[in-house]
Amino acid sequence: MSLVRRPRARRGRAVRALGWTALVLVLAGVLAVGSVVYVGWRVQQAADHLRAAAARVPALTAQLTALDVERARTTRAAMRAETAAAVALTDDPVWRLLERFPWGGQNLLAAEAGARAAHRLSTQGAGGAVEAADGVVALRERALSLDLSPSGARADAARARDGAAALLAATTAARGELSGLDRRYLLPPAASALRQADRATAALEALQGAADDPLGALLNAP
Repeated sequence: MSLVRRPRARRGRAVRALGWTALVLVLAGVLAVGSVVYVGWRVQQAADHLRAAAARVPALTAQLTALDVERARTTRAAMRAETAAAVALTDDPVWRLLERFPWGGQNLLAAEAGARAAHRLSTQGAGGAVEAADGVVALRERALSLDLSPSGARADAARARDGAAALLAATTAARGELSGLDRRYLLPPAASALRQADRATAALEALQGAADDPLGALLNAP
């Protein structure tokens, strides 16, 4: 009797062990697939936020060219909210873990870089452009009121100059971050995130000339 039971007992343990192993493998597979789907959804969401931010850049450019500072501040705040949401979507423990995997990780790194570059542009870059325009407006108002105070004019000019420097620093940093990325084999959502960051960088770079020349901006304003 005992000789018959022992093989059966061993077979029972082997079957249970095999069952547990299969269950662990299935759960691991479900977790892996779920993580990929989850992160893929987040990449798409981040790209959508960056697209929304980039869509506001033409309005910001027009407002700054017209020296409409208050509207430019509102537009910049909306851009910043979109890029902040994109950054938040590309920064969590699951994302960090999957970034280490080949190919798929490259897409996550690209999306994260696009989000961070765009957020730099919407905060430091667009903020600098708005401050530069505000300095130009202050100079215009001072001239129209015949306020010839040298200290006041210097302060306004310094604000415009500092804003232009912040804009240049942001676009230079963003361009460096984006140009150093390997864009081969990117999936559409990650590639879209980088395109939106590229668009924002180019548009803000185009503002640099006016930001560097407050007098020219003053003379050319509508």
